[in-house]
Amino acid sequence: GENAFILVTVSDDLVKKGVSAAEFIGQIAPLINGSGGGRPNMAQAGGKNQGKLKEALAKAQHIIEEKLKSI
Repeated sequence: GENAFILVTVSDDLVKKGVSAAEFIGQIAPLINGSGGGRPNMAQAGGKNQGKLKEALAKAQHIIEEKLKSI
């Protein structure tokens, strides 16, 4: 259909360093007109704007790169 779905997992060693899948998905989900949630090691989101998925994935890559620089 027209919906988008995103799943994020974070390894236990990164969770111990303060990386959270739930926090991450909270930043990405609005880009696909969605919402989501989860735990520090796994989170998911669904949205109604599949056309923005490529933009959301580009933003996700940027967020990951910035987060990894800071730990």
